[in-house]
Amino acid sequence: MLRNLAFEWGKRIPGVLPVLQKMRSIPLLGRMMPIERGIVTIDYPYQRAKLPANYRTFHRLMSHTDGSVRCTACMLCATNCPSQCIHIVAEETEEEVEKKPLRYDIDIMRCVFCGYCVEACPCDAIRMDSGIIDEAYYDRRVHDIKLLMSRGEKVYHDYDSTFGYGPHGKN
Repeated sequence: MLRNLAFEWGKRIPGVLPVLQKMRSIPLLGRMMPIERGIVTIDYPYQRAKLPANYRTFHRLMSHTDGSVRCTACMLCATNCPSQCIHIVAEETEEEVEKKPLRYDIDIMRCVFCGYCVEACPCDAIRMDSGIIDEAYYDRRVHDIKLLMSRGEKVYHDYDSTFGYGPHGKN
């Protein structure tokens, strides 16, 4: 608005119009200046950018040392999910924990990767540190309990609030 007003005034004053036209192109010249720090592009499929420690990647379910799922089917993650993409069917057990998930599905097409499920889980059963950031599918993908449990070893160390990252960190 102010630029257009100055341009209109410049038409009325002789000799000012060429100066104003040059001043209009200054922001464009700033974008074409060489970058001092060098080229920042990477050759993507062959080189990967280093992910920060608190980067949210695909979900994975944690397991106990005996291989059983750590989830107690308390439904807090499904309740806190803003996109309602987590669906849990619980079953009763005779162990000290009264129930465990029979089905634990995450609809990836609906997930917004907000991390509320990780923050809400009281037993640290779900994490978003699998390190998997790109998967291409041509169908509607639902990640079930088998896939979520098979997501390999953890990429990052256990969450520690002293470092300031993770679901219970200072960030």
